[in-house]
Amino acid sequence: MNRRPIAEGPFSTSSAHLRLLPPTSDPGSQKEREVHDISNSVCSTKRSLTHVHLIASSPVSRSITRKRIQHPNQTALKIIALLLLVTLSIISTYANAGAHVVEIVTRIDPGDPVPGMKSRHKVSVDFQERKLKRIYVKTGTTYGIPSTRNKFSESLIGWDACGRGGVPSNCAKIQLKGQTASGVKIIPNIDYNFSVYVTHDGLAAIRGCHDGYPTYIVTVNGRPLYHFKHKSIHVMNLFGECDIKASGHIGDWEGS
Repeated sequence: MNRRPIAEGPFSTSSAHLRLLPPTSDPGSQKEREVHDISNSVCSTKRSLTHVHLIASSPVSRSITRKRIQHPNQTALKIIALLLLVTLSIISTYANAGAHVVEIVTRIDPGDPVPGMKSRHKVSVDFQERKLKRIYVKTGTTYGIPSTRNKFSESLIGWDACGRGGVPSNCAKIQLKGQTASGVKIIPNIDYNFSVYVTHDGLAAIRGCHDGYPTYIVTVNGRPLYHFKHKSIHVMNLFGECDIKASGHIGDWEGS
């Protein structure tokens, strides 16, 4: 490896002779140094950018970035969802306050021919508006044939009409009647006639009658009020009317 002599001022010594060093301001050497310095600067910048990229693309950095970006949005969404649930709950509570749903279902239980629902009769007793409202009436089919001779009604006998001492005065008495028959037409009607008593607090009682076939189920707000289960293959019990006396209650009160 060739070494340049160490300069001390404008002169340097060698092993054989003494010679004058060339001027240090050689244009070519200076340009090379400048290019070398620029190249080093560019390389240093690239290394710095690469280091920044590696840090930014690391799992920890991405996780921190996601948390910084997503966490506020997720928190806002959770707050909005919570407020929506609270609002819906308040609306539902206000809408249903003082309203009770009474439903009568007739059906043929499994094991007998053509089992399934034969009728659904649903009403709402609204104490706030002091109204009796029909929600719906649905009837079934027999071998795919729609029911016939359908006749359903509901009537409000009166408010504060339960007629029993010690019972809350805010009490409604309603009458529900139903009639439906198989589309085959030769089978007699399914009949019922119920008086249902409902208080503002949800106490309930039932009196009335129905045929001996099929099964009859009465509920108030989904709670069982009356359930008559038919015996197997007792279709002949459809003949006649009001053969079975019905009674039942929800709570300590049994109605009038």
